[in-house]
Amino acid sequence: MGAHLLAAPVLALFGWGGAFTQIEVRPADALLDRNLPYVRLFDTGAPSPDPLPEQPDATRWKLVPEGATQRFQGDAAIANDKLLVLLPKGCAGAAVYSKTEGRMRRRVTLVPTVSPGSGPGALSSIAVAENSPAAVELEAEFMAETGQGFAARLRLTAGECFLEARGGRSAGCLAVQGDMEHIIVPEFLADDMVFSRGTSHARPVGLPVENCLLGLLGGRDAMVMCLWRGGARNVEACFAEGRAGPEAACRVEWTAGERLWIALLEGPGIWHARQLQAEEQHKELALDWRPPFPAVWRCDLVRDDGMAESWAFVDAAERKAQEALAGFSSPAEVCVAPCWLDEGRAFVLTEGGRLTEACRTVVIYPNDRSGTTPLTAFCPTDAMRSLLGVGPCQYILEAEGLGTPDATPVEVTAWVEKQFERKRDVREAARIRERLDQMVLHIERSRARIAKYGDLARRIRALCQEAEATAGAAETARTLGPIAADLERSTCQRASEMGPPGHADQLAGMFAAYIGQGSPLAECQAIGRSFRRIGAAQDWALAACRMGVRRLKVACRAAAHGGPDAAALAGRVQREVAELADE
Repeated sequence: MGAHLLAAPVLALFGWGGAFTQIEVRPADALLDRNLPYVRLFDTGAPSPDPLPEQPDATRWKLVPEGATQRFQGDAAIANDKLLVLLPKGCAGAAVYSKTEGRMRRRVTLVPTVSPGSGPGALSSIAVAENSPAAVELEAEFMAETGQGFAARLRLTAGECFLEARGGRSAGCLAVQGDMEHIIVPEFLADDMVFSRGTSHARPVGLPVENCLLGLLGGRDAMVMCLWRGGARNVEACFAEGRAGPEAACRVEWTAGERLWIALLEGPGIWHARQLQAEEQHKELALDWRPPFPAVWRCDLVRDDGMAESWAFVDAAERKAQEALAGFSSPAEVCVAPCWLDEGRAFVLTEGGRLTEACRTVVIYPNDRSGTTPLTAFCPTDAMRSLLGVGPCQYILEAEGLGTPDATPVEVTAWVEKQFERKRDVREAARIRERLDQMVLHIERSRARIAKYGDLARRIRALCQEAEATAGAAETARTLGPIAADLERSTCQRASEMGPPGHADQLAGMFAAYIGQGSPLAECQAIGRSFRRIGAAQDWALAACRMGVRRLKVACRAAAHGGPDAAALAGRVQREVAELADE
């Protein structure tokens, strides 16, 4: 029965047997225990308070034994060592609580509906699909006001900080609702988009999402991440006033059988944000925030339309080295990070960089782990790798039809340098040349793909310029034109780092020429750095271009309802985008 998952004191608290077992000793302590991985299903025995208190009175809660499928007298609750998911009778969805510092904190509510525009239903019944020491899965049936029934499945496993939700019968949308101050469309290899409370309208706004979104929750001690497989889909966000105050909702389309994962990432000071005043533009600011743990901390400098310049914080010494190098190079060749850490203090330079408009908001969060990130910390890139099975780079390459990471500059140069370091370059000469050729081919294919995005952007800009003379399409043209201009800029902003056509082939020839020359490791490493700079620039450009195309798609969906001329322009842009995707 998997009893080894629980230590003896926990077994004594929960009981064990073939029927519902009353929790005997300090049940609230049992529910809040975070020391060992476990997952259990409870019947609360009576309607639960909304929200649950930080220290729940669980004296009436009963443990549903493994394999049991009885009807619930009260509400259904799934608890593991990190989360509690509560399904109150008659309510519209499931409340997700985290167990933080010995107390319950309601973080988000998951509300399935028939479609993004339809109202919520009421929970009518619950069936137990799985109840084991490894996982608990419930199928919840809802009834809409129209009388239509629909269903959703929720699954929680032991030891995890994420919940799996699966679309059931007739369910077409899942809303993730909570006290989100900012909603981020993360682009791990390029620039994010950030939608913020107070700057976004109450009406729903389409999000240019690929496979995940990130909500920064009030209190600045938690983030909620929603992920899915299968690429871009219709997702919209809305900021509004809820019963308990400001609330945001992200509505994600899904169909029967499709899975979404909702992960909670927590820790004091895990994110930070600051609205900038006019007098703070073009200045160096010392932030009232310090990183709570080592990680790759991302700084988003956000403009009014939500587009951000995204940078990783560097330490003060690295930034000084960047500044020194920039003194001997053109600004386009060396990027000096506008955000840095000096003895734990965070600094940001707010003057404009790649974006042409002023930065209005600074948003900071941990994007990925570093070599010293504690094992207990969970970052967005961790969630992507864990739940989607791929990292950001591999996802981009596969989505663009550019193969696997085996031929990328990072992978190839690491392997080639290792052969020189171990003095195996002569023995592996044929394989070294083969892998260098594969890398050069990969770089040139990536260059060609980026160029196609540039051609697409120019065609769309021409369409918009032509449509501005048509009254019914002028507003749509003024919306799509700047997005196309951003897309075009993305294809050339880091062109100097990619080098001209043929540059990679020349570098590969230099690399191969060192074979059998006494293993000049330092020279090989210098060439490797040049290759990796090309690869990083191409990864950035491809990711930025994909973001630009998603922005175009979202704007076209909105324009399709703006009248015949606007719809015609949107249709022409959509066809251009579809033709590129088919190539």
